[in-house]
Amino acid sequence: MKLSLLFLAIIIVLTGCNNVNEYAKAKTVSKLDSLFNQLEQDGLFNGDMLLSANGDVIFHKSFGYKDFESKTSFAQNSLFEIASITKPFTALAIAKLVSDSKIGYSDLVKTYIPELPYESITIEQLINHTSGLPDYAQVLYPNWDYNKIADNNDLMQIMIEKNPKLLSRPGKEWKYSNIGYVMLSIIIERVSGKSYPEYVQEEIFNPLGMVNSIIPDYNEALKLDSYVDDYVYNFGNDKYLDPKNFPSFDNGTFTANMYGASGICTNAIDLLKFTDIFKSQTIVSDSIFKSYLKPQNIKTPMSDDFTKGWFYSRDSILGPSYFFVGGFAGYRSLVQYFSKSQTTIVILSNIYTTPVWDIKRMVNEILANKGIKYPKKSFVRKISKSMRQNNYDIKAFEEDFSCDTSQYKLREYELNELLDDYKSAKKDSLNLIVLKKILECYPNDASIINRLEELTNIQQ
Repeated sequence: MKLSLLFLAIIIVLTGCNNVNEYAKAKTVSKLDSLFNQLEQDGLFNGDMLLSANGDVIFHKSFGYKDFESKTSFAQNSLFEIASITKPFTALAIAKLVSDSKIGYSDLVKTYIPELPYESITIEQLINHTSGLPDYAQVLYPNWDYNKIADNNDLMQIMIEKNPKLLSRPGKEWKYSNIGYVMLSIIIERVSGKSYPEYVQEEIFNPLGMVNSIIPDYNEALKLDSYVDDYVYNFGNDKYLDPKNFPSFDNGTFTANMYGASGICTNAIDLLKFTDIFKSQTIVSDSIFKSYLKPQNIKTPMSDDFTKGWFYSRDSILGPSYFFVGGFAGYRSLVQYFSKSQTTIVILSNIYTTPVWDIKRMVNEILANKGIKYPKKSFVRKISKSMRQNNYDIKAFEEDFSCDTSQYKLREYELNELLDDYKSAKKDSLNLIVLKKILECYPNDASIINRLEELTNIQQ
């Protein structure tokens, strides 16, 4: 078996061969630095990256801007929204209540939320995403005014009024549900007699020394100097803008006061402290913690298994890992812990275009001493930049244009945004030339052919 340099160094350092250890760390740092500099340059990463192994922080560096308008860099205390990475915290808070004999995993949710219109869902099924409850897209999004900020009570009221149909029988299928974790936070509040932010602060943040972690009210968060704003790339203007300019992306604002499935703001150092629970913890009993980490024989589209709170996968070189990925609006985040080498990866980004799953894979490839498969860059972004750099001069753009499908990928939603931006700016002539040039690169793309014909007919 081919061992990674970093994993080999962790073994060797225990036997005292420090030169090999330092060489391995230096090589890993060099590869990570090169990778993330390239990702930043290509508009694929903007934020904070941390790697820790065996209790030692190997790499911790910020890339890009906390604020694109003022060109403000990130600070050590910069707080990112971690979105769904909140879920392992919620699951641990539930484990705490189980450990204290206040609830049981097999308890019916109806016991604690009698107004919820479902009879046979258990707490464990909420945690494991096997409850059958639908997600926000089926329930909240079509029934909420996007101009208002929703909280847990708002979602509960919609659930009661609409009584949405379960996607599957409870316990039968794994179906990711943010709603399930909102229900868990409501159970935490009703059983503990404390608000969800208070309970998590007292029972998890404080014991682990997570001094920079908060669960704020959205409007309060915006007032914090340490709060990191998020951004969506605007293709027509070749610049980053607030997601509020793009209602279809702005789910992070109108769900901002909903807790349990998301809500935590933190930084890389505090997330590293959170992964210390894998090595040693006193929050819950040993037996309950083992249950919290035990794979449940639930294969998901993203992992080999799922525990009572974490995705779980096995790598032939790096061994088993626990991880979670988060994202809404412009935020993207990852935390991953390899138990074999006690290695933690933290990725926090505030731009929508961050391919967090690809970055997770590439960092894992570096740790396993494998070749890196770099993701393809945005073909539409390349076009947008070229247009602006050539001051929207069509002749200059055509001379500058080149097809490189080996490095660039055409994504339909990005093209839609660019064409909509140009149309709104009354630059339909640009849409025509863009579609013609794209067709040169993708001559058999029926969608591009149809779009081009439609636009040509409109302009005739």
